[in-house]
Amino acid sequence: MLNKKTSFLLAFLIRMIVVGYGWWHDRNFIVKYTDVDYQVFSDAAEFVSLGKSPYERATYRYTPLLSYFMLPNIYLHLDFGKILFCLIDLLVGYIVLQLLDFIFLNYYVKKQDVEKIENNSLLLVNLTILFNPIIINVSTRGNADQIVVLFVLLTLYYSLIKKNLFLSAFWFGLSVHFKIYPIIYLPTLIVYLWCYDKKQGENKWIKCFNYCLVSGMTCILLIFVFYLIYGYEFLFETYLYHLVRSDNRHNFSIYFYYLYLSGALEKSTIMSILAFLPQTLSWLCIGWNVKEITLLHSLFLQTFVFVAFNKVCTVQYFVWYIALFGFTLQHYFYQRMKDKSRKYALIMLAFWVILWFLGQAIWLSTAYRLEFLGENTFFSLWMASVLFFTINSGIVLYFM
Repeated sequence: MLNKKTSFLLAFLIRMIVVGYGWWHDRNFIVKYTDVDYQVFSDAAEFVSLGKSPYERATYRYTPLLSYFMLPNIYLHLDFGKILFCLIDLLVGYIVLQLLDFIFLNYYVKKQDVEKIENNSLLLVNLTILFNPIIINVSTRGNADQIVVLFVLLTLYYSLIKKNLFLSAFWFGLSVHFKIYPIIYLPTLIVYLWCYDKKQGENKWIKCFNYCLVSGMTCILLIFVFYLIYGYEFLFETYLYHLVRSDNRHNFSIYFYYLYLSGALEKSTIMSILAFLPQTLSWLCIGWNVKEITLLHSLFLQTFVFVAFNKVCTVQYFVWYIALFGFTLQHYFYQRMKDKSRKYALIMLAFWVILWFLGQAIWLSTAYRLEFLGENTFFSLWMASVLFFTINSGIVLYFM
């Protein structure tokens, strides 16, 4: 088995090779390897470098912070952002490794079995992050979703390991500013702080209030500053747009076909809002049932449900929960296997993982016929989305 240093070096080397291949591919093929969003980030950074608003770039619907992070693309090299995202991959892997060690040490493995703990944690990180082809593909194509994953993990790192709720709240506020979706974790974190984060003489009400205050002020202060600089356009493009978004481009979501048929009609906006109801109820129910030992596992399930029920669902969204999947595997192997035979548990795990990839393969093959062969497969593509949603629902029910 690879040791920690070798694993991280090899993971970085693989990513650099793929980044290099992407540079060559983009110059030799009509269909580019680089994600179209990466060009959007880079263009927005160029506008910022000229003293203009990043929102002058059409379809830039992110916090200005991302365009600032991408400024070296303008001043140094166009692939700087990809290398940055790959390094963030490794940092995400390292923090997940620390959190896995913490859970093993406190709940699952005897403290004297340090080598066993490190080996098990590293194996889970290698499988889910460092050598995961989806994670590698998303980051090397220039997608920035690992940044918000990093902020979420820093929230957990400072809360669980460092016991520094101020910094945990700061990172949580920053993550919500960067992408709206981490707000779904707030009820779960508050329940955890109230019930399981024990410190002698500390008032629960004050602790939870302070956590909400610091995280809220961090997010609001950033919003206020960028509002002063960029005005209402910043508010709409970064936040409000996503509340009423009705993307009729084909994607994994079960809603896409309805949005495609309804087009620009008013009812598509209503549907965009109504789509939040089953999504919200699902992640709230999961978060409310959190236990001390299942906090990180619950966050995985919440994210998984949120993405599965979202009205827009693309591969880069999978990164949000794949980075947390190691915690669910840890819980599965060391908690659920006590009640089942090891052979049966491994077969069921393999069954659901294979089924998940199979669902994607069916959808992608149908999308290929639409995009590259010009066939009218919209209904078939929607049926593939329904199949994938059904598989995702089965996964949630099995791992709960």
